[in-house]
Amino acid sequence: MEGVCSYFIILFLIFVTMLIGGILGYVFREKVVQTMRQEMHSSLRLYGNRKTVTDAWDHTQRRLRCCGVEFYRDWTLHGRIPESCCQETFGGQRKPCVESPTPANIYNKGCYNVTATFIQDHAAIVGGAGIGVAILMIFAMATLPTTRYNEIYAQQTQTGHSDLPSYQASITNSANSDNTQVLPSTTVHSNYNLGDPPTYEEAIDPDAPPPSYDSLYGRVREVHRSSKGFLDFLKNIVILLLGTLGFTVILGATTIVPICMIIFGSIYLYDCPQGEYIPVYLLVGGGFGVIKQLLHLSTRVRSREQQVEEEMRQSSTQMLLNCFILGWFIIGSYWVYKEYEPNYDPTKGEFCNKSLYLFAFWLVTSIYITTGLVLFVLCFISIASVIAKRHT
Repeated sequence: MEGVCSYFIILFLIFVTMLIGGILGYVFREKVVQTMRQEMHSSLRLYGNRKTVTDAWDHTQRRLRCCGVEFYRDWTLHGRIPESCCQETFGGQRKPCVESPTPANIYNKGCYNVTATFIQDHAAIVGGAGIGVAILMIFAMATLPTTRYNEIYAQQTQTGHSDLPSYQASITNSANSDNTQVLPSTTVHSNYNLGDPPTYEEAIDPDAPPPSYDSLYGRVREVHRSSKGFLDFLKNIVILLLGTLGFTVILGATTIVPICMIIFGSIYLYDCPQGEYIPVYLLVGGGFGVIKQLLHLSTRVRSREQQVEEEMRQSSTQMLLNCFILGWFIIGSYWVYKEYEPNYDPTKGEFCNKSLYLFAFWLVTSIYITTGLVLFVLCFISIASVIAKRHT
């Protein structure tokens, strides 16, 4: 089990690292382009003096059929034009362009423009490959718990016993703890394998065995039957849903979103004078979100006894964090919606960076939409469970 957890953590960290790298690459794309142009200009004066720079320029100009950074005249500021700028003839020879360069014998396009065009033309391929790898990693993380469960279940089926507390074991333990004796006519078969119960749909058939609570709908009905009230039912439903494969998606979202909030808030901290509190909201909210996830994960890496003690110790801290995050979200919603829609042009007075504001706006809006959908689904499940219980 520890190996599976380690594999999941490593896979998740790689996914988060790739996501952060993609976000930073997108945010700093203009900075990367400017830096590339400056480095290309500064390397012109090193041509002929440093072999690595000379070979790199010659290979680039021959391969991409370009000359200079912006235009072939860039070389005239630093000396003579390289022979690699001359156009190649059909016989493999190069036209004489070093002494008398003309558009007929020299490459007219600058290497910077050709490189930028090449990157733009192949960006879809690179992006598609990145998305494909991300989907595979998400699928691997989502199916890992199910795969591990199937392995454990197969082992238990072959051996005929389970490490999980069974109903028969609980009867035996209860009898031993109360110093009572089991009736002589009662026999507890600890190694008896009952097999999988049937699905709930089979319960409709009078000739079928009892319904299965291993299916999602059957487990919902079991939760409704065992709940003490409506609020207890909603709490158990949420726990049930979080125990499915959707927990992986929720875990990823609750970890990635705070990191993205910190990144956007720190990058555009001074780029929104019109809504100066918006980047502050992202920074603080993302920071406390990361702290909350770290506290939650810290209890999962402990043993069960330590985990129970740690959860009891951190319950008050988690409650305070949840209250603060909820209040901070309400305040942030006011700051974001109050500035809708801001001025994105810095030349027209106070403005707010478009990427920053749209990220904050859709982050807040998506939380409201998700909350509404969850409430709708919970109400629908509650109504369906009540109706199904009345018909049984």
